[in-house]
Amino acid sequence: MHIGYLECLNRKDSNWLIIIKLGQLMHLVSSDGVYQQKKNLALRKQTWQSSSHNATLSGPEKAVDGLKTDLSYNGHQCSVSADKRTNATWWVNLTDILSIHNIVIYYRTDNIAWAPSNQYTSRFMGFYVYISNTTNKQDGHLCFHDRNYTNATIPEVANITCPVHGQYVIYYNERPPKNSYTTGHSQYAFTELCEVEVYGCSTPRRYGTDCSKSCPTNCKEYCDIGSGNCLQCSPGYRGDRCEQACETGFYGADCNQTCGHCKDFKTCNPINGTCSYGCAAGFEGLRCNRECATGFYGDNCTLTCGKCKDSKTCNPINGTCVNGCIAGYGGVLCNKENMAYKKQTWQSSSHDSNVGSEKAVDGLKTDFSNGGHQCSISKDGHKQATWWVNLSEIRSIHESNGYTARFPGFYLYVSNSTNKSNGHLCFHDTNYTRTTIPAVANISCPVHGQYVIYYNERPIKNDNRTDFSTNAFVELCEVEVYGCSSPRRYGSDCSKPCPTNCDKYCDIESGDCLQCRPGYKGLRCEQG
Repeated sequence: MHIGYLECLNRKDSNWLIIIKLGQLMHLVSSDGVYQQKKNLALRKQTWQSSSHNATLSGPEKAVDGLKTDLSYNGHQCSVSADKRTNATWWVNLTDILSIHNIVIYYRTDNIAWAPSNQYTSRFMGFYVYISNTTNKQDGHLCFHDRNYTNATIPEVANITCPVHGQYVIYYNERPPKNSYTTGHSQYAFTELCEVEVYGCSTPRRYGTDCSKSCPTNCKEYCDIGSGNCLQCSPGYRGDRCEQACETGFYGADCNQTCGHCKDFKTCNPINGTCSYGCAAGFEGLRCNRECATGFYGDNCTLTCGKCKDSKTCNPINGTCVNGCIAGYGGVLCNKENMAYKKQTWQSSSHDSNVGSEKAVDGLKTDFSNGGHQCSISKDGHKQATWWVNLSEIRSIHESNGYTARFPGFYLYVSNSTNKSNGHLCFHDTNYTRTTIPAVANISCPVHGQYVIYYNERPIKNDNRTDFSTNAFVELCEVEVYGCSSPRRYGSDCSKPCPTNCDKYCDIESGDCLQCRPGYKGLRCEQG
């Protein structure tokens, strides 16, 4: 076997590193017998330098022509920059982002013994070597910066280990006036590179002593040229070799992204972070990491906020209105229309003009006193008292709220006329005492009607309770009637139409027909 080149570069911990060159392959043999083979990736590739002493005889391409038998200017095998420059740059384009192991630089010697007396040692000192994906060294990785060499210690052949990935190898030197250098540096900066060899794997995603091994499957592009460990994992994986799937609750490259708020506490897709089953209440977006837009709430933010007071938004999770509802609406979600709001009213008597029957449907209920003028109050000295509100047409009623300070023994009717006897008795108090009667009565009465009628009387027939007032009163600070404002609708939000064959109306909760059209039968009149 013919050995074309043999050189001992350095010694460390009693292990010799020997470079044996055959053509353009470099074989690294350490004292422990490990044999490594890498290709010179820089050979005859595109080059550039900031200036040239002679573009034809010492241009940047001379540093990658594979010739290094004559290290003088006249040998025309070296790239040499112009004189009297404060900085000098040279680079080689490897044409692709490749896995680099080391860079070998042969500096100009003019074929004179490399010693302190050789003027070129001072020109080499202080140099930088970068590996970058662009021609800008600041975008890249600083492999080496000489801060310690002297004329006596700087090598004529520098072997710089830099196991990183990149497309450009950049040599840079400078002599700024204000910079502090070890004594012995030349006055000006030069590139005097007789050969620059870059060794590594010529095929991307390869590693190992002979670049024969493929990077692990889940590496994101590249791996370490020596160990094969991934520099970064593909989304959904982690670990040195990206062999571990993301833990629950994490996703993305190296699993360093946290899942959003997925529905039912399920985890997200480990690769892209999307929630396969949608978002938990209060969140939206593919990754469920964005709060509901103003005016929406619930799972995937698909529900519309009710009529919230002082704001268009609601709690993004459960839809509740923090400051309550605007006038005319009620319920915890403020999505129930108060069908009694500002409708026609009547009462059998009034204490004065400030407390007429309309006060019970004005939407005001912050002051429950006589002086607040928010309540309808009848005259004293009557044994009977009646109040009603006209919903203007027959509506599907679900519940009625009455705000008052005293009303034991009261009746509540829903009727299609102002005569309570023609209507449906929703409630008659036969059990409350002064200590148990609620300040706010919520009476469920799922029927259809146009008038909601409040009635009270003294004495109360067939009632043995003795702790009631002598006379009957209307003292209603607010009466709210909730249901479906549109006839022939049902459901919690009145969004469902009654079955086709119902004779007008259906149950507000179940949708079952109250009566079928002629020729049909069944709960929903589905049988002809």
